Amino acid sequence: MVRRYIRLAFVNLLLVVACWAIVFYYYPMLPEKIPTHFSFHGLPDEWGNKSTIFEVPLIQTGVFLFLFTASLLVKRYPQICNFSVDPELLPPEGKEELYSLTCDLLFTLSIGINLFFAYIACTTINVALGIWGGVNGYITGLLIGIPLFVITLLAIIVYYIIKADQI
Repeated sequence: MVRRYIRLAFVNLLLVVACWAIVFYYYPMLPEKIPTHFSFHGLPDEWGNKSTIFEVPLIQTGVFLFLFTASLLVKRYPQICNFSVDPELLPPEGKEELYSLTCDLLFTLSIGINLFFAYIACTTINVALGIWGGVNGYITGLLIGIPLFVITLLAIIVYYIIKADQI
């Protein structure tokens, strides 16, 4: 269980570091004005200073640190969580499994969030450099992708709730 926890934490950390590396690598190449918001049709409709590109990995790092801290707190202070199963009714190995599942849930959600932030950073950079004209005309992808992203996150949560109930 500890190996799984470390592996998930490592994947998250790798995604955060990769996003920072991409932003630092492309920063000197960016024009002074970069897109900061895209319209419904995928075209940039707000522009900002090129230093605003650092907001994406900065927020991503904050979300990662929040979820990492939350997972540590679950292991250290499990009473702060509202589990679907009363941990006091479980044997010691059941409690450990419940706490591990909760940490896995937090890290699995964090992977999806980190991938989303990496996509935002790459899209902003490509549009700013003129490689893409907008969000690549992927409005259909956004209309399908965002609900699929939310459904995936909910499916992950439901999966871990079901696993916790089976303990």
